[in-house]
Order: sequence, then structure tokens, then C-alpha cells
Amino acid sequence: MLTPQEKASLSILIVDDEPKNIQLLGNILKMEGYLVQFALSGEEALEFVESDPFDAILLDIMMPGMNGLEVCQHLKRKEQTHNIPVIFFTARDDPESIVQGFLAGAVDYIIKPFHKQEVLMRIETHLALDWERSKLQQEVIKHQKTEQELKQYRDHLEDRVTQRTVELRTANDQLLQEIEKRRQAEQDLKQSHERLQKLGAYQERVREAERTRIAREIHDELGQALTAFKMDVAWMQKRIPMDNAYLHQKIGAMLGLIDTTIQSVQRISRELRPGLLDNLGLVAAIEWQTQEFRDRMGLEVHMELDSEDGLELHPDLSTAIFRIVQELLTNITRHAQAKRVGVCLRQQQADLTLIVSDDGVGITEEQIHGPESFGLMGIQERLDPWNGTVEMMGTPNQGTTVTVRVPVWKKKGDL
Repeated sequence: MLTPQEKASLSILIVDDEPKNIQLLGNILKMEGYLVQFALSGEEALEFVESDPFDAILLDIMMPGMNGLEVCQHLKRKEQTHNIPVIFFTARDDPESIVQGFLAGAVDYIIKPFHKQEVLMRIETHLALDWERSKLQQEVIKHQKTEQELKQYRDHLEDRVTQRTVELRTANDQLLQEIEKRRQAEQDLKQSHERLQKLGAYQERVREAERTRIAREIHDELGQALTAFKMDVAWMQKRIPMDNAYLHQKIGAMLGLIDTTIQSVQRISRELRPGLLDNLGLVAAIEWQTQEFRDRMGLEVHMELDSEDGLELHPDLSTAIFRIVQELLTNITRHAQAKRVGVCLRQQQADLTLIVSDDGVGITEEQIHGPESFGLMGIQERLDPWNGTVEMMGTPNQGTTVTVRVPVWKKKGDL
């Protein structure tokens, strides 16, 4: 309930045409530490409210001139006084009057003569509810501000990604123009191709570094901010009376939304750059990615992953293999219509072999060699710096098998 300091900051207006009633009730409230103001008519009460928006109003119904019901209805029509708790304090105890009081907008209805402790508890309860409502409204505003900041950050991130994509496309277009100009000379074509491979590998490293940095910023900054906000909301929840189911429900919904946002931040961070790839290696990262794919798509997935013991892979090669697995699983999601998927990674003598298969519609030769098979061409481009090969084979209505082989002991040039 309310502390003495909180009570001392709350003002209550008593409206009654009987001075003795005002004196009796006013003395009781003053003894509790509240600030009390009196009005002998409804018209006088409305004048007071215009200059001082009270925290609660105790209102008699039977008064000459404007009665209590009319005063309450007037208060509820105005935006600046709509939320002031109004408690009727009257001798009228018939059901019709009680119903009219609540229809007029009152939060409670107390019948004279009254019991002192009951009146104090009712008044304190409504003041405490209004106090908590005000604090909750402030938290909602704070939450909306956080959501707006998150949206601005996301929009900024999307702008940066778009800008980066334009830059990469521009660089790629320039390289393609250069290759086309030198197509007639075999040696020049070879040199241009080698330069393109090196630049492609460099661009891939730059992209991975940017993804890692962005993922770390999202995880650290947004994750910490959301966790702190969740702790504040949980702290507030503990201080709401247990009988206030409505506020507990609203707080629970806020906590659920915060948890969902935290999970989204964690998911975005993992998708940009999974920490398992850097910390535990390629096998652990592929296992995590495959399990995520299985849980998301609800497909039957069989994994056969050799241990990395005794096998030292270059970090860039591990990244390339992992991105190839992501690309193949994405293609299965978009095109395969499969029910079962297999992922196999094993070392065969000096080669690292990756096999991804499905039982879907099966890829066609036109799709493999078609001019719009950018995803498949991207896989080969990732393998070129490592002398790797990719073989794709599809059977109609039986599925597709993609086999990637990379010699782990040999790499083209020094990228």
C-alpha cells in the first residue's frame, strides 16, 4: 500500500453540502496524512478542479444545484479530469442509485454511515491503483521509446547493408566489364579471373568481419539494454498488489514481449555470425545450423559428422563450408518440397567431403546450368580459392544430392 511519504503528496477533494460531514471525513483523512480540500457544492468543486487536478474526489450525490452524478459525469467528459478516481459518499443505499453512480464513472460507492477503517482502506486502495497506473503508464512510454530506438537501429542497419550491397554490386560490375574487355586474350582472361577470385575472397572476408562486428554490437548493446529493462519491469511486478489481476496480466504481457525481443536479438546475432564457428569449430557450427533447420522446418534430418580431431582447417575455409551448408539448406527450404534431409561431413584421405541430400522434387539440368542459378554459382565461387569442386545430381520426385570436395592440404595462391 501507500507509504506515509506518498500519502503526504496526495490531495483529496471532499464535496458535500453538509459542513459536519466534511469536517468528520476531513479530520479522518488528515490524520492519515493526506492533503484535504473542501467544496460545499458541485459548482464549487468544478472550479477547484480547474485549478488543481486532485488525486481523488469524495463526492456526495444529494446536493442542491448540480448533484453528485452530474458533477461526476462532467469530470469524466473532460480529458484533463477523466482519470481522477471519483468515490461517491452518500446516504442513498438503493440499488438504482448505486448503479447510477457506477454508470456515471465512479470507481467506488460508500454508504453513510460509514466505518472508518473500511473507508480508509477503500480510499487508499483506489489511490494506490491510480498511483500504480501512473507508474505503469510511464513504463509503457519508456518501453515505446526503447522500441522506437530499436526500430531506428534496425533501419540504420538495413541502410548500411543496402549501401554495402550496392558497393559490392558496383565493384562486381566493374570487374565483369574488365573481363569482357579482355576476353579475346587468353592470358589476360586468366589474370583477370585470378584477380576476381582474390577480390571475391577478400570481399567475403570483409563481409564476414562486418557480420561478426554487427552481431557483437547487437548482442552486447541491445541484449544488455533489454535485459536491464526486463529486470526493471520484474521489479515493478513484485510491488503490485497480488489482487490486482489486470496489472499483473499487463506486466506479464510486457515481460513476454521483452523475452520475444531478446530471443529475436539473439537469433539475428546468431544468423549474422554463429559464435560456435569461431569457438568450437566447423563441425559444431554445422550441427547447430542443421538442428536449427530441423526445428524450424519440422523435417526429418539425418546427420553424419566426423570429428575435427587431427584436422586443422583454415578459418576462411571453415567459413566457406559453413556458408555453403547454409545456402544448400536454404535451397531445400525454397525449392525441394522435401520430407527428409541428410547432411554428411567426413574426411576421406586428403579431401574434406560434404554431402547434402533430400528426397524432394529433384533439381533439373536446366536449373543447375541455367543463367539464374546464382546460389549454385556462389557455391562454386566459394570453393575456387581452395581448389574445391561441387557436384549436383537430381532425380525427378526422388530428390537432389550435392557433393562438395575440398583438398584440405592445398590452396590456390596466398589470399
